[in-house]
This record gives sequence, structure tokens and C-alpha cells, in this order.
Amino acid sequence: MRLPILLLTLALPLLSQGQTADDIVKRYLDKIDGSKKWKDVKSMITKGEYDYGGIVFPFTTYAKAPSQYKFVVPFNGKYYAQGYDGNSGWKIDAFKNETTPTLLNGSQARAMANEADVELEIPFINYKAKGHQIKLEGRDTLDGKQFYIITLLKSGGEKETYYFHSTTYSLYLKKSIAKNIELEKALLDT
Repeated sequence: MRLPILLLTLALPLLSQGQTADDIVKRYLDKIDGSKKWKDVKSMITKGEYDYGGIVFPFTTYAKAPSQYKFVVPFNGKYYAQGYDGNSGWKIDAFKNETTPTLLNGSQARAMANEADVELEIPFINYKAKGHQIKLEGRDTLDGKQFYIITLLKSGGEKETYYFHSTTYSLYLKKSIAKNIELEKALLDT
């Protein structure tokens, strides 16, 4: 009886190496109840960090469908904020002692509108129908835990990297490049 258990124990690591990007995404979607609950989501708050020239800042985003968005970066008692109400964008940069909103025009307004493209449904739900592609990049260890690394290439060309826990399939980290010109393509970790 010990031999079959020993063989199964030895085979489990090999079986887990056979995971595909589709397998991992399916397990993640099963864990979060797939698209069922996501259809009811109308607003979302996201927290993370972005790397601005080697300096890491915290940020919080507030999104409400279909196109309302606010981005806030607090630091040392000051903040940078910008928002989009579906029609126009604004910003306040308290780091530059601004106290009233400045309306965004031209490329800044377009960047804010792109950032406000509120996608409350996670991109993995029906990703193939959306024209997205996924790829398993491998595994990595973060904070002493093992993760699968999945790259999502969106139909518009944006690339995002996701870290899924190797046994629970929970999403741990998402890395992406900011669309917002103000952030100068800073790396966002959410």
C-alpha cells in the first residue's frame, strides 16, 4: 500500500508542472465564482503602489461604471488627485501647492478618459471573446509563497502581469503600466 502512495506523492509535483494558463485562469474564476457575481459589480476601489522613477508611492483608485474614475496619491501629508466624470477630466496637485481643480485638455484629457475606461468585469472572464490572450510565464516566489505568473495581452495591445497563488489560485498581485500620461508610464502594482 505504501508504494502507490509514494508514487502519487512523487507524481504530484510533476502533475502541477503541467498546468496551462487556461487551467490556472479557470481555477481562479471558479474560486471567485466566475462571472456570476461580477455582473453585479458597479463600483470598485483598488489600492496599490506605483514606481515613479525609483520612488514608490501608494495610490487608491475609485471607479464607477460606466466611466467615472478618481485616482489619489497621498504622500507626506500632501496628495495628487485626478478624476473623470464621463465627460471631462480634472486634477489637483497639492505637491505643487494647487488647491483647486485644473481642467484637463488635449492629451491629458484623453489620458484620463483612457484611465477612466472602467472595466469592472475582470479581463479573464470571456477573455478569448474579448480578443485577449494569456500566457503562462512560469513560477516565482514572493513573500515566501509560490505563484504562477500569467501575462495577459489585451486586444488593444496593453500587457498586464498577474501572480496567482500556486495552490489556492488566489490573485495576489497585478503589474501593469499606467495609461495616464501624467504618470509617465509608471509601473503599477495592485
